[in-house]
Amino acid sequence: MFLTGLGLTFGVFATLYWAEQYLSSGIAAVLSATAPLMILLLQTGISRQRLSATSWAGCLVGFTGVMLLLLPGAAISFNKFWMYGCLAVLLGQVFFSAGTVYSRRVIQRFQDTSPISLNAAQMMYGGGMLLVLSLFTEQVHIESMLTLKAVLSLLYLIVVGSMLGHTIFYWLVAKTNPVFPSTWLYISPLISLCLGVLLYNEPLTLLSLAGGITIIIGIVLVNMDNLRQLVDKKQAYGVK
Repeated sequence: MFLTGLGLTFGVFATLYWAEQYLSSGIAAVLSATAPLMILLLQTGISRQRLSATSWAGCLVGFTGVMLLLLPGAAISFNKFWMYGCLAVLLGQVFFSAGTVYSRRVIQRFQDTSPISLNAAQMMYGGGMLLVLSLFTEQVHIESMLTLKAVLSLLYLIVVGSMLGHTIFYWLVAKTNPVFPSTWLYISPLISLCLGVLLYNEPLTLLSLAGGITIIIGIVLVNMDNLRQLVDKKQAYGVK
């Protein structure tokens, strides 16, 4: 759990938060969407678990969709810190990918342990490492953390983003494969786009719409094998 906390919490978020001082959120999202491809490479090279060509194609299609989705609002400013930021995000995705692949082994080892407990242990390790790092790198202002907006945001991130989101992640890794849960990196920009349109009347361009459709196609392709197995089971059950 220390190693999963190092990969899934500490490594990915420490690098991402530092990098977003110099990158736009759109560029950071596109770079983060490389994680499913990295997971496929790790699975093939380390675990020797080969996935179908359809899964590879789905990851490439999904990544293309993210680029199309975020391209209209992507702001690029070339300088050395921009380059360092890009490298930091990619390094974080290496941590995330390694942690995701390794978490599959952890889940198999602790099959009788609840995903909630695994998530809690992983986030306590990762959160503890982030806390120690922040003591050496940040100036903490307690008063700014006690405002109503800050408290509500923190509670939402704790309950929905951490407790609920990461628990579902562990459950999906156990029930499917490490690639499928990581495709949230494709779908989350699409959800953000839809919420922006519905809540803030943000414009929806044809390029963004094409990106959203491409993402959905990529998700379907990644999970084509699982969908076929599900259909086969239903057909077999219907025959019986």
